[in-house]
Amino acid sequence: MKKASMFLLALVSMLLIPAPGQANQWTNLGGTLGSTSRGFLDWTRNPYDGRYCLFSGAPRWNGSDNAVLCWDALNNIWQVPFVNDNSSNFPATPLGGDSASWFWNPRTTEYVVLDIAQVPPEAYAFNLINRTWRPIGNADIANISARQRPAGSGTAYSPLHNVVVITHGGNYSVGNVTRVINFNTTPPTYSELAISQPSRRGEVQNMFLYISSLRKFMLFGGFSNDTSSHLNDLWLLDPTTWTWSQVQQVNPPPPRADAMMGYDSAQNLVYLHGGYLNSGVTENSIVWILDLNRTPYTWTALPVPAGTAGIDYPRRRIAGTSIFDPARGFCVVGGYLQGSTDWSEPLRTWCFRHTLADSTPPADPSSSGGQFVPLNLGDLTVNWLKSPSDTGSPSTTDVATYEVTRSEDSGVTWKDSRLVTATGASTYSYTYRQIPISQVRVRAIDAANNASHYVRLF
Repeated sequence: MKKASMFLLALVSMLLIPAPGQANQWTNLGGTLGSTSRGFLDWTRNPYDGRYCLFSGAPRWNGSDNAVLCWDALNNIWQVPFVNDNSSNFPATPLGGDSASWFWNPRTTEYVVLDIAQVPPEAYAFNLINRTWRPIGNADIANISARQRPAGSGTAYSPLHNVVVITHGGNYSVGNVTRVINFNTTPPTYSELAISQPSRRGEVQNMFLYISSLRKFMLFGGFSNDTSSHLNDLWLLDPTTWTWSQVQQVNPPPPRADAMMGYDSAQNLVYLHGGYLNSGVTENSIVWILDLNRTPYTWTALPVPAGTAGIDYPRRRIAGTSIFDPARGFCVVGGYLQGSTDWSEPLRTWCFRHTLADSTPPADPSSSGGQFVPLNLGDLTVNWLKSPSDTGSPSTTDVATYEVTRSEDSGVTWKDSRLVTATGASTYSYTYRQIPISQVRVRAIDAANNASHYVRLF
């Protein structure tokens, strides 16, 4: 059984924000000064101040720990809203520990923690404003006292449906249970769905996500309670019908449990990293990408980057926690290492960015006329309006250059290709010097060399 432990006072650390990483590159953002390592925990963003907060986990040293730690992703600062009080105030504050379900209550704007991997059962709310705990019961969430304990379960929230789902979990749960907390009622209500599939499993704490593009929850893998083996099946839960369905997948990762996952809604990608395999070892520092834009959904294993583990990329691990931040990418923290003399990983923040290959051309520019000034050979100036894809911002533009070409034989052949750098300006122009009167066309080209249609200018 995983042990809870004493927590050393965490101080604030701040690192300069690094330049955006290239595709398929890890960035080591450092961590909290004086913080012990910990694993088997959840990391969840709150909309109140935008930070990603975690509760307790299983720290390296023996003892009790009920600290709350929060990461400001924008400024890369770890903060400690609640310093471990060694559980001396139980039952006013939770005992702390690992494998709890930890989520944000949008009704009361508090974090809620349910059921660490210890006894007795716990249900507490944490107020970020005044940094205090309070026990909660049926008056706060109807029927919550009747819950089957969700230690080691997957926990995810759907803002569209305004529900938290806590599914499976093998430490203390009985049978196959998907738990639902509905925040659309007053007070919020807790209920349980008895299911036959997906099969009983545990160690899925960071392997359950809400997928906004599908409007469904996703579960991958875990450890089978029935066969004592790891799984790599993929399931979706529809919160409108509360039915599970297994999903076809191409090139799935090896079976595993206690891995870390995150969802990139902008690119519609799922990230997977680490975890225990059937062989009893952790996978090396491969990152798996599930592309939800392809049918069937397709996994790709990205190779381990060049360099040294622990310096250029994180070492293999289990039971860390993970999020996806729009600016930072797929980020992992904490967990337990293998292949090292130090089994525990300090709270060092690693973030990974993957960019899909761009195959979509930019939008067409449009003609704005031109003028031919005849001399012996004339000057031809052509004008065009920018492509709608041309924002001028390096982070958002989808146009790198405009290509201008001309023809002297009514479009049979084209020559004199010229490139004009895209700047986001509303209009552009180019002048051919001392040429016969010609036809001229232009197209927009992005950084991946995708091109729009040609547009006639003259």
